[in-house]
Amino acid sequence: MRSPGPVEWLGVAARAPAALLPAGMLLAAAGTGSPMTAALMTSFALIGLALSVPIAGAAADRHGQRPVLLATAGAHVILLVLVLAVLPRLQLTAAGSTPVATDAADGPSSLVVSVAVIFALGAGLTAPSASAMSRARGWHLHHHRPDLGVGLGAWMRREAAVDELLLVLAPVLAALLSGGLGPGAGLMMAALLGALAVPAYAMDPVADPLSDPGDAGRTAAGGSAEVPEGPLEPLRVPWPAVEHGQQMVAGARGMCPERPGDPTRAVQPRRAGAGPSVVGALLVSLGLGVAIGGSAISALVLSSQSHRPEALGLLLGLCAAAAMLSSRRLPRRLRALDVLRRRRLFALLQLLTAGLLTALLAVGPAEGGSWVGTLLRASAAVGLYLMLGASAGVLLVEVYRVVARRAPTAELVSTLSSVAGSLLIGLVVGLITAGLLAEAGVGVFSSVVVIAGAAAPALVALRRGQRLRGGMRRHAGPRPDGSQGSASSTASL
Repeated sequence: MRSPGPVEWLGVAARAPAALLPAGMLLAAAGTGSPMTAALMTSFALIGLALSVPIAGAAADRHGQRPVLLATAGAHVILLVLVLAVLPRLQLTAAGSTPVATDAADGPSSLVVSVAVIFALGAGLTAPSASAMSRARGWHLHHHRPDLGVGLGAWMRREAAVDELLLVLAPVLAALLSGGLGPGAGLMMAALLGALAVPAYAMDPVADPLSDPGDAGRTAAGGSAEVPEGPLEPLRVPWPAVEHGQQMVAGARGMCPERPGDPTRAVQPRRAGAGPSVVGALLVSLGLGVAIGGSAISALVLSSQSHRPEALGLLLGLCAAAAMLSSRRLPRRLRALDVLRRRRLFALLQLLTAGLLTALLAVGPAEGGSWVGTLLRASAAVGLYLMLGASAGVLLVEVYRVVARRAPTAELVSTLSSVAGSLLIGLVVGLITAGLLAEAGVGVFSSVVVIAGAAAPALVALRRGQRLRGGMRRHAGPRPDGSQGSASSTASL
C-alpha cells in the first residue's frame, strides 16, 4: 500500500468531527452546571452517532458518496451551531444557584432542555460518516483497481487504527481548547472541520466512481455482480476497543483479504451458534457500557470538585488511550494466562478500580489542602482511569473473540451490531443514571453506577468458569486418537 498522502491526511481531518462530538458535547453541556443535562445531551448525541453510519450508507447507495458527505457536513455544522446557541440559556449563574432559563420547579426549563437534546440527537445523526466512506473506498480500490496495490486487510487495519487514535486524541483536544476558549470549544472545532475538511474530502477524485448512484460497491452496504458483499459495517460505538475488535473479527473470518484483487472468502466458525457464550458476551458489553458511562459522569464530578473543567476531557482521553493500548497489546502479552483466567483478572480489576473510584469521590478534596494532597488526588484519579480503560479494553477484545469463534457467518453483522448495541444501551443507562444521581447532589453515587456495571463482567466470568470446570471434568478422558483432553486456552470461547 502506498504511503499516506494529502488525501489520507484530509480523510483524517474529515472524520474528526464525529470523533470530537461525544467528548465535545459532554464538555460543552457540563458548562451548564447540570450533570443531568450533560448526560442527556451526550447520550442522545451517542445514539445519533451510532445510527448515522447505517443511515449514511443507505443514502450513499441511492445517491452516491459525494452528495451524502456534502449534505451531512452542512446539516452537521448547522446543528452544532444551534447546540452552541441554546447552551447559554441553560447556563447557571456564577453563584451556581439560579439558571438563566427556569421553570416553576426552579430548574432548567424542560422546554429548553428538550430543544437542546433534540439538537444533540440531530448533530449525532448528521455527523459525516467519513470513516465508513473511507472503508468503502478501500473496498472499491481492492476489488476494482488491484493495479494500485491496495490490500483490503492492510487498509482496514489502518482505518481502525486511525479511528481509535482520533477517539483518544479528541477528548484531550477538546479539553485543551475548552481551557482557553470556553466549554464549547470542542464543538466549535468540530463545526470548523465539518465545514472545511469534509467537503474537501468529498470532492476528492477517488470518490468519483463511488458518487454515481448506479455504481455498486461504493458503500458498506453496496455490492455488485462481481463483488457481492461490501465491507462489514455493523453498528459502531465511539469507543477505541470497539474498532479494533470489529476489525479483528472481520480479519479472522476472512472478510479482509490481503492480496489486492483477491475475493472475499468467508471462514465458517468451528462452533457456530448463539449459545451461552454469545449471550454472556452481550451481558458483558452491557455492563461495560454502564461502567464507561458512569465513569464519564464520575470524571465530571471529579473535575467539578477540583474546579478544573478541562480535567474531564483529560481523564476521558487517558481512559480511551489505555483501552486502545490494552486491547491491542495485553492479550498477546498475557498468553501465559489461559482465556478464563485472563477474563477473571481484568473483570475483577475493573470491579476493584470502581470501588477505589467511589472511595476517591467520597473523600473529596480537602478544604485548603496543600499542593501535595492535590497532586496525590490527581495522581490517584489518573491511575484509576488508566486501570478502568485498560480493563475495559481487554474485556471488549474478549467479547469480540467470542463473536469471532461462535457467530454464524450469516448472522455475523447482526451479532456484531448486537454487541455494539448492548454497549450503547449500557453507555446511555450509565450516563443518565449517574447524571441523575450527580444532579441530586450525591456525586459519589455516580461511581456506584460504575461498580454496578463492572459487576456484570465479573459475574459472567465467574459463572462461566464454574460451568467450564464442570465441562472439562466430563470431557477430560481419552480422545479417539489416544491423546488426553486438556483445558485449552480457547475452551471457554
